[in-house]
Parts: sequence; structure tokens; C-alpha cells
Amino acid sequence: SDPITDSLDVYDPATRTWSARARMLRPRGGLNGIAVYGCFYVWGGGGTLMEPNGLFPDHDVYNPKTDTWTALARLPTPIHGVTGAALGRSWRSSSTPAA
Repeated sequence: SDPITDSLDVYDPATRTWSARARMLRPRGGLNGIAVYGCFYVWGGGGTLMEPNGLFPDHDVYNPKTDTWTALARLPTPIHGVTGAALGRSWRSSSTPAA
């Protein structure tokens, strides 16, 4: 199984160093994230049996200017091991939903 964590580490290519930032709202593994409009969006993931099938419907956004996370609308189907991409003014996710 995937390790679960709530850590966010940010890489600075100018200094070639990693630094810890605000922790995610819930520990999870197998989630995906993309950077869009200066923020970092994460969704899905899994870890424990707190959710049906051990998968999470969470969708959160990290704002690096304020070093804060905000919960967004939950996914209609919990997912794990996803792929995503920014497309113009939106983003898309692709996965196999929980059975």
C-alpha cells in the first residue's frame, strides 16, 4: 500500500533546497496534484477505511502566498492513483473509480 502523509515539501530550484510548508488537511497517499493559477490543487487518494473502499473524495487547494490549505467541493466519486492536467482555464482528472 502507499504510504500516507499530510506533508507538503516545496523545492526551490534557485537554492536547490526543499522546505516544509503547511500540512495538508488530511493524510493520504496515491493522490494527484497540479499547479494552476499560482496554487496547488490536490484530489483523491486513499489510506484508511475512514471512507468507503478506503478512498478519499477530498479536493483541496494550497495557496503558497498564504501558506494555507482550503477544502473545496468533494469529488462525486472517491478516487486513487489518478492523473491530471491543466487545460486552459480548467483541469481534468482521469482514473478508474472505486468499484
